[in-house]
Order: sequence, then C-alpha cells, then structure tokens
Amino acid sequence: MKREKTVLLIDDDQLYCQLQCIELEEMNLWDKIVCLESREEALEYLSTSVQNNTMPELIFMDLNMASMSTREFIDEIKRLSLETYSPRLIVTSALFNKEGVMELKSLGLEEMITKPITPEKINSLLSKIC
Repeated sequence: MKREKTVLLIDDDQLYCQLQCIELEEMNLWDKIVCLESREEALEYLSTSVQNNTMPELIFMDLNMASMSTREFIDEIKRLSLETYSPRLIVTSALFNKEGVMELKSLGLEEMITKPITPEKINSLLSKIC
C-alpha cells in the first residue's frame, strides 16, 4: 500500500493557518494537509503518526509561538522520531533577523520561508531539498 504524502502546518494564527492550508491544497502536491494551532497538538499528532507510520514529509512551523520554544519543539521531535524518519522542518516567519537565523542554523534548520507561504516559495524550496 502506498504511503500518503502528508504535510503538517503549525501556526497559532487560526486564519493564517486556514488560508495556508487552502494554498497548499491547491498545489496538489500532497494527499493530506494537516493544520494545527499549537506545538503541543503537533507533538500529539506526530506521536500517533510515528505509531501508525503516517509521518508527514514536511513540517511547516511558525517561528514565534507561545508556550513552547522552537528549540524545545525540535528536541521533542528528535525524541519522537525513529531512526528511519527524519522530518523536513521548514520554519516560517514574517521576519527573520540575523540572530534568529543563526540560532535556527545552530539547531540544524536550514530551510526558512518568509510568510506568506506561496506556491513559488514552495517550488523553490522543493527544488533545493529534493
């Protein structure tokens, strides 16, 4: 059985999340788009996904979210992930400053997209990472 191509979008702005999900769906590159509004929800989803072998191929996550830092979230993903699964994390933000970019790179994140996510930005990203 063919595995579903899934993308996870994590952003605490509900309207932005809904609009971005529509944008991603219209690209017709993935079978399933999952939009969640907190990193805690995302960790629950990912934990279940690991058990069911339905992990997303890409995870888009907002840089600035309440309650859990980017570093904490990445540490939790690493704890959840299996040796055979290493998700592609793409950080999104309206603005990246030099210090923020350096911190993200120190965490091993190279993929960053300035909001809003557009088909052009996605295609450019995919050409770099695939």
